[in-house]
Amino acid sequence: MFKNDHIKKYLKYYCNNKNITPFAVLLKGKWGCGKTHFIKNYIKEQQNKFLHISLYGLSECSEIDEKIFESLHPLLSNPKFKLATKAISGIIKFSTSIDFNGDNKNDMSVNSGGISQLNFNEFAKKSEDKIIIFDDLERCSIAIDKVLGYINHLVEFQKQKIILIMDENKILESDEGKKYREIKEKLIGKEFVINSNPEEAIKIFTEGVDDKNLKKSSAKIKKLLLKIFYQSKYDNLRLIQQALSHFEYFYFEYFFQSVPSKVQNNSELFEKTFYEFVVIFIEHKKGEIKNEDFFKEYPQFFKETSGEDREKKHILDKYDDISHWITCFDVEILGKILQGISLTESEKNNLVKKLEQLVGVNEESWMSLWSFREHNDEEFFQNLEEVQKKWKNKKYSDFLVVLHVFGMFLYFSEILLLLKKKKDILEEGKKYIEFLIKEKKFPLYLWEQTSGFSWKESAYGLGYCGMNTDEWKKFLDFVDKKMWN
Repeated sequence: MFKNDHIKKYLKYYCNNKNITPFAVLLKGKWGCGKTHFIKNYIKEQQNKFLHISLYGLSECSEIDEKIFESLHPLLSNPKFKLATKAISGIIKFSTSIDFNGDNKNDMSVNSGGISQLNFNEFAKKSEDKIIIFDDLERCSIAIDKVLGYINHLVEFQKQKIILIMDENKILESDEGKKYREIKEKLIGKEFVINSNPEEAIKIFTEGVDDKNLKKSSAKIKKLLLKIFYQSKYDNLRLIQQALSHFEYFYFEYFFQSVPSKVQNNSELFEKTFYEFVVIFIEHKKGEIKNEDFFKEYPQFFKETSGEDREKKHILDKYDDISHWITCFDVEILGKILQGISLTESEKNNLVKKLEQLVGVNEESWMSLWSFREHNDEEFFQNLEEVQKKWKNKKYSDFLVVLHVFGMFLYFSEILLLLKKKKDILEEGKKYIEFLIKEKKFPLYLWEQTSGFSWKESAYGLGYCGMNTDEWKKFLDFVDKKMWN
């Protein structure tokens, strides 16, 4: 049996039973578990006419009346209709009434001010064949005894079938918890806990993607979203839906329109970009990553840097495909995207450039040097000369690039393509680390993962050269000491 099928069976009985059922049904669960998603899908499957009313932000019971009226008469509730009514009544100076259901009773009066008075008792009669669903009760600003008293009146005196949807714990933990318990006993006759159904929900989320280019990757997206849902341990489908929506905008605004086709069509890069974006979006949305964290001095901002926090299990440890830093984005640029801060043209270019570098488009000289076997002798020595010049002038501020260049120098020295002793390269490497520390560009806490991607083994999708030399091991020992000082 699928999750929540037992709830569907009971609701079918409750909604179709012609006998009087003088109580409401409660569907409860924590925020984001899929309560609203469940009821919307249930409505689509049934022949009954439902009124789905969100109580979010309502502060007066009269506003509930208006919401019911809007659901019963969407055309008459349209602002354009109200404006037209007001304009006509202003021209012909009349005051009249409208009978909607042919019972010779005035359901709505119209005068020079437009729609002025609604007879909601009459509208309640029109909803006798409908089931009213009141959603977001815990986010309603009306006092709990008043709103539940209003609903109880519909159930007890109007014989109205009501389904309530809420995060009950939010109410129970509030100051109104005691009042809620007292009224609940009388009003609610049956209650269910909604269980998340991530497979179904994520399938629907993915099918709702509009971008035709993104649709091509729908199978990968579904697989990655389901993986992230379980890894996050938040059991919150709404966060997944929001993350997908934000990525779709990012993909259209930056990824698809700006990067070359070779980058767009790189399946591995797309998956890693999507994975990192969604994971960081979720943790930022949950408050585990603060706004200011994106703008700290060191890009490895996910790890605490001092004291007892060193030994704490980190929030990103649960994700097995992400490091304690992100590789597809500049941290600050991603922070701006997630916070809705406009990017400068330079930042947009940097975003694209980083993605291009990850797949070998518009390679920097050190990347070309790394793939020296693909180049002729002239190109090799040109790249080597340029990299040596940047190394000498301390132009590399990225620690991982420094590792790559250091390793290549060791390797080229060993095979006699670079006329410099390895011990001298080691001393230069140590001085470079000291320089990064002085300039506050050295990531103090690069924690090596026990599985998957490791900064000590590779960076930017490239393995390091020179890893088999004693100088490489001594260099990493030196870096480790600096991390803990």
